[in-house]
Amino acid sequence: MAPFLSFKNTNGLHLSAGKVHQLSNQGSEALHFIVTSTSPSHGDRVEVSLR
Repeated sequence: MAPFLSFKNTNGLHLSAGKVHQLSNQGSEALHFIVTSTSPSHGDRVEVSLR
């Protein structure tokens, strides 16, 4: 099982290139996040529908 990380406002996380990762919101408040990629990110994301 992957590690679970908890963040507070203004926290950030750096992921090395090629690392498999997933983001989810386990809280009751809306999650807002910014993705910044320094290399081309075309074709490396999977979009899921919200239900």
